[in-house]
Amino acid sequence: MLMCHADYDPRSYIDRQCGQDLGNLWLDIVAVVDNSKGMTDDGLGDVAATLCSIVSSGTRIGTNYTDPRSTRLALVTYNSKASTNADLNKFQNLDDVYSNVYPDLSAVASTESSFLANGLAMAEKVFDDGQLGSNRANYKKAVIVFASSYQKSGDFDPAH
Repeated sequence: MLMCHADYDPRSYIDRQCGQDLGNLWLDIVAVVDNSKGMTDDGLGDVAATLCSIVSSGTRIGTNYTDPRSTRLALVTYNSKASTNADLNKFQNLDDVYSNVYPDLSAVASTESSFLANGLAMAEKVFDDGQLGSNRANYKKAVIVFASSYQKSGDFDPAH
């Protein structure tokens, strides 16, 4: 019989530093974008560029890889209501992202209303739907919000 015993000082534990290789992410992302008039067309263009920049730094987009370390990206827009522009399975490479994100974020909606709570509720639905038929329960989830403004009030306050 072999026994092993080691004493560790809990103060010696440190969190592992985050890696620098974005190709090794195990991540599902939903970008939630305000497309009300307050965002402006130029603002939406800036959001599209920022979003593409975030995922273009060596990140493997989609699930068509032998290596399971990949990132899925979904796009939700919101104003007085929310819409799913792309679910978690739509983008399978960076070309898909570029070909869809810019057109989807090319023009603001005709309303000035902007209810973040609707966008976040839709993001939750996208995550739930994205688990169906996938083997990604252990992947981390992230929501990136792009909003023109935020006011805490009433039933549409996300903290409410």
